[in-house]
Amino acid sequence: MSTHNPTAGPRWTTLHQVLFWALALGGLTLTSLHSYLLFHSLAESLSIVVACAVFLLAWNARRFMTQGYLLFLGISCLWVGLVDLLHTLAYQGMGVFPGRGANLPTQLWIAARYLQALAWLAAPWFLRHRVEAVPLLAAGGVITGLLLALVFSGRFPDCFLEGEGLTPFKVHSEYLIVGLLALAMLLLWRRRQDLDPRVWTCMLAALALSMASELSFTAYAGVYAPANLLGHLLKIMAFYLLYQAVIVTGLRQPYSLLFHELKRSEEVLRQSQQTAQTLLNAPHESALLLDLEGLVVAINQVAARRLGSSPEEMAGRRVFDYLPPEAARERQARVAEVVGSGQGLRFEDQRGGRWFDNALYPLLDSQGAVWRVAVFSQDITQRKEHEQERERLLAELQQALAEVKTLSGLLPICAHCKRIRDDQGYWERIESYLSQRSGAIFTHAICPDCARRLYPDLIKDET
Repeated sequence: MSTHNPTAGPRWTTLHQVLFWALALGGLTLTSLHSYLLFHSLAESLSIVVACAVFLLAWNARRFMTQGYLLFLGISCLWVGLVDLLHTLAYQGMGVFPGRGANLPTQLWIAARYLQALAWLAAPWFLRHRVEAVPLLAAGGVITGLLLALVFSGRFPDCFLEGEGLTPFKVHSEYLIVGLLALAMLLLWRRRQDLDPRVWTCMLAALALSMASELSFTAYAGVYAPANLLGHLLKIMAFYLLYQAVIVTGLRQPYSLLFHELKRSEEVLRQSQQTAQTLLNAPHESALLLDLEGLVVAINQVAARRLGSSPEEMAGRRVFDYLPPEAARERQARVAEVVGSGQGLRFEDQRGGRWFDNALYPLLDSQGAVWRVAVFSQDITQRKEHEQERERLLAELQQALAEVKTLSGLLPICAHCKRIRDDQGYWERIESYLSQRSGAIFTHAICPDCARRLYPDLIKDET
């Protein structure tokens, strides 16, 4: 009975890669024993081919890239590969530039490494910025042309002197290049979230091997020295990792590289949707978004709870189905009015014994047509109750003031019988007049003076 080990495939793949590169590097090393010139040509040709392939991939995919990292790195690889090609042709023993010795290829090497290090250093900035391909290509050509003009005109500092070996400028330049690569590694580490993890890992490893390669080139005394050989082997591995990161991932798994920005944009969009949903649920009042058919596009928890449901259940359903028939007809007519006029609308209505203040706002598309309606509803029942109580108190106060006003001013009163003339010209007893207008109730009695005057005998007997 056979069993399947899911990790066997990746292990064998890694083992195959290790065996292949052990044999390949071993074979290259053996070619150096036969002819170091052959070894050097093969090693440099491999790195030049990879650099040109990176350029071709980036250049042809430039219309699909929203970030300029790969495009910038690809264009810089073209110019680095060009200088490396001249370095290979100028190498001692090739005979392409007779009489120039070992200084010219060493100068071209340093020029290429400066270009490469500066490109690596600037590339992380373009992870979040776009670049203009043609101006960038032209700028790279101008910079490369100036460097080559300095080298071939003899104005570039010497890097190798016969009988003395490497010059201090060359050694210090290698250390400076190592420092630039280390800084580039730090910047790439800080922007690691902007790259596919596999690409980012390969890029960091390529930078580390490039630094090791540069350090080995500070130690050789001749162009055929072992340190020179080690430096070229490390450079091959660095360019192989660049190949893995850009060519293999870019061709076999293009979505991992060329469309990584799309994935990042989707993540940003997802986070924005979560933020929007959080803000939507933050208010204490109802908020929902409807399409032209009344289907719920978005709804907060307050609105869903008031309608006796949940946001998840109501998504994509008609909001009018959750309202009483009369309220549903009225709300549907209001939404249709907003869609037809393209203007906002505000109104109050009652539902379930509670008052609501409603605001409807149209959302327009790029052609200016309404395609969504935002609905906001606030429960104003308590406010309505306060308003009604305030109106009741105000009415009572106004009535009281009106009554006080009626009893003020000049009142025509008879000097003999004391009856009062009302507004219609009728004379009525003073107690009737006041009772009707003030609500006062009169009881009758007799004062002592009137009692003595009218009933003197009674008053005298009592005394």
